[in-house]
Amino acid sequence: MPEHLKALAVILVLAAGVFAFVKAPALGAGTSPGTFNLRRNTWFAVTLLAFLAHNFWIFMAGATAVLLFVAAKEKHKLALFFAVLFAVPPLAMEIPGVAGIRYLFDIHHIRLLALVVLLPAAFALAMQPDTERFGRRWPDRLLLLYLALQFVLSLSANSTTNTLRHGLFYAFIDVLLPYYVASRSLTSIGAFRDALMAFVVPALVLAARVG
Repeated sequence: MPEHLKALAVILVLAAGVFAFVKAPALGAGTSPGTFNLRRNTWFAVTLLAFLAHNFWIFMAGATAVLLFVAAKEKHKLALFFAVLFAVPPLAMEIPGVAGIRYLFDIHHIRLLALVVLLPAAFALAMQPDTERFGRRWPDRLLLLYLALQFVLSLSANSTTNTLRHGLFYAFIDVLLPYYVASRSLTSIGAFRDALMAFVVPALVLAARVG
């Protein structure tokens, strides 16, 4: 048996054991059985794709299809983001550029999660009349000031395209987008506990894999 399939078998056995062990505490924290099973199965699907696709872009296409399907069923998008966050390492590939630009940006499964799961969630939150407008809270302003400072400091150290890539696109996808969805969707203790449990469960699976 190829080495990557042996590694996959070990990971699946360890993960199955961890998921079985933490299911009762997760349900006790307020996660419904159907939601727990959906997130667990999504983790398995993304992991299987990563090991069996044999091609980065095939994996990304398959993961996109899985995430779009699951996101349509999952009400708590931030929890779904956490549930798959540690499924595979964030190994990146470059999106080829155009018009003299060598590449547009690096993509890995965490950024894919942000684009497929968090970006539609952010738009949905922004459309809700009871969602507080971004910038009204002091944490919003301080985060923007920090990112603006990072952008200005990088102007003298990077090319224009690299500055725009890191200072705007990555800052939005990697920082602002998760912050906005988290700060606007965690409006109750129940939602916070569900998101925290969605983070802790795959973190335990990751710990078992690393250990």
